[in-house]
Amino acid sequence: TYRVLFYDSCGLAGYYSNIGRTVLLDVVTDELRLKNALAWSQYDEFAGTTVSYNLYRGINGNYDPNPIITLGAATRSYEDDMSTWDFNGKVCYRIQANEGSNIYNDVRRSNSIEACVVLEPLIFIPNAFIDDETTVIAESGDSLFAAADLVMHHDVGFIGQAFYLSIGYALPATLGAAKADPVRRPLAMIGDGAFQMTAQELSILARHRCNAIILLMNNDGYTTERVIHEGPYNDIQQWAYHKLPEVFGGGWGCRVSTEDQLADALSKARARTEGPALIEIILDKFDTTDALKALGAALAPKASA
Repeated sequence: TYRVLFYDSCGLAGYYSNIGRTVLLDVVTDELRLKNALAWSQYDEFAGTTVSYNLYRGINGNYDPNPIITLGAATRSYEDDMSTWDFNGKVCYRIQANEGSNIYNDVRRSNSIEACVVLEPLIFIPNAFIDDETTVIAESGDSLFAAADLVMHHDVGFIGQAFYLSIGYALPATLGAAKADPVRRPLAMIGDGAFQMTAQELSILARHRCNAIILLMNNDGYTTERVIHEGPYNDIQQWAYHKLPEVFGGGWGCRVSTEDQLADALSKARARTEGPALIEIILDKFDTTDALKALGAALAPKASA
């Protein structure tokens, strides 16, 4: 809402103008249903009447010049379906109010504020591969925080362990899940530090030809501990993790460092059903979820005291 106050040459306040309002737009992401819910305020500042609203979508700063939909003047909300998108990054929206005829024969338009959401690729990409025949296994630490952002449908299995003292449990748990319910395909999210504690279980997965998919997040050590208190004790020996299936004599592995490579690797992993598929994802050592950042900020002062 805006209005103008003018001052005279002596610096004395004069009169206020009329009140002008813009269209206020808001967007909320439903991560379960993979939809963006948009809502906006009515615009009623035209000399004539508002006859319609154009909705525009921009991806990573690039707007399509054509609206994705034109809605009636009485409409104040819209749901944008993301479930079929092959995309990640920043999505922004704006609404354009359209005036009908007026007594001045000067038809106007008014744009809303911009409203944006960010789709995180590391989580959004695996979402496309999770169905009712999947069991997700999340390692302790940041893997568990990341898994909280995955879309879990009503019949998706989930195994998680919040106690950090159980670090390293996820790979053995993946073996157990694969053997207990062969119909469900395990999808494990494991950090490199945790993986090194129980890496030999990959050999058992290969021996039993378990078709688990392992997302190994290589962020060069114990990142969960780094954000709390940094030190050389958080560093570990670097392995060529993606070559371990070959070392253990079964399965398939690859290393990725971009979003497109991750999507391609997941497609290849899903097509393989004989033995485990290990995808080593190269990350920065401080590339963490927002949840872990918040936890580190809360605990770091105590750890340094």
